[in-house]
Amino acid sequence: MYMMHGQVPQHYRYIFFISWLSLWSELCNDCQPHLMNIHSMVLIFISGIHGNVWPQQQLDGTETRSKLRTTGCTSIQKIVFALLGLLTVLVVTTLALVFVFRNGKSNDLSQSDGLSNSDGLSKGLSDRGGWLKWSSWGSCSSSCGTGTQQRVRLCLSVDQNVSTCPGQDRETQSCTVIQCPPAPVCFLSYSTFNDSWRRPSYASGNNCDNDIYETSWYRFKLATGENGVINHCPRVNTCGTKSPIWMNGTHPTEYGVIKSVIMATPHGNDCFNWAETALVTKCIKDGEVFFLYKLAKPSYCNRAYCTAKYDLGKP
Repeated sequence: MYMMHGQVPQHYRYIFFISWLSLWSELCNDCQPHLMNIHSMVLIFISGIHGNVWPQQQLDGTETRSKLRTTGCTSIQKIVFALLGLLTVLVVTTLALVFVFRNGKSNDLSQSDGLSNSDGLSKGLSDRGGWLKWSSWGSCSSSCGTGTQQRVRLCLSVDQNVSTCPGQDRETQSCTVIQCPPAPVCFLSYSTFNDSWRRPSYASGNNCDNDIYETSWYRFKLATGENGVINHCPRVNTCGTKSPIWMNGTHPTEYGVIKSVIMATPHGNDCFNWAETALVTKCIKDGEVFFLYKLAKPSYCNRAYCTAKYDLGKP
């Protein structure tokens, strides 16, 4: 009797058992010595492939011959025996090669997956998926001055119905390539208002800005620090006039940007009793930072521009 040690694929045992029955049924008792030799050859062949099938005892020719009849086989029986034995070897060999090929391919895939997980994915990625690494920051949205840029990341999910990527898939930050150059209008000639009565704390008066030229540019520079048009609705009868003019909107923060705003005057509870469009830009010139305005001319008096203090930063 033979003992099989180790894990041998079940189909190997089936094919060997079937082959044994086939040989036994086809051959006569006179061929038992030959049958035992082929039986041993098949088992040794399988053990050579897997290294885990070994006979418990070696076949001793003398002992075997003493237990089996030694009468010979006929020619036809020998041919049939040889063909069936060869067929058994071919079947077992084919199955062995298929088994080895499948196991080798499976191991290769496992090793390949391990490399890709360690090299291509971000740290901490679980078997269910997760975030891949962040991309590089994109280009700035503005060629000069302050803009924005983004970066993104991709989610690797094994199950589309299960979210394995908490958080956002993109981030945004501010960016500055270079400071924008001053607007061309900053190098044109302009007029300067420095009237002290243009302050909000100044009482009512009869001042009027009906001498403004709408094609010209103007700058406000008061000795007390006011340097731009006030951007909230003031009370009537202040700023040295009956209806002070104010700006609805914000000033540009970048150099060279010309912005459209609304100039308006209050009357009673209405802050837009009169309203016209004007332009404003931020300039830097001769070591100074200031606003320039293309102002709207009031339709009648008494209306004049009211001022406020703004921190324009250092040049």
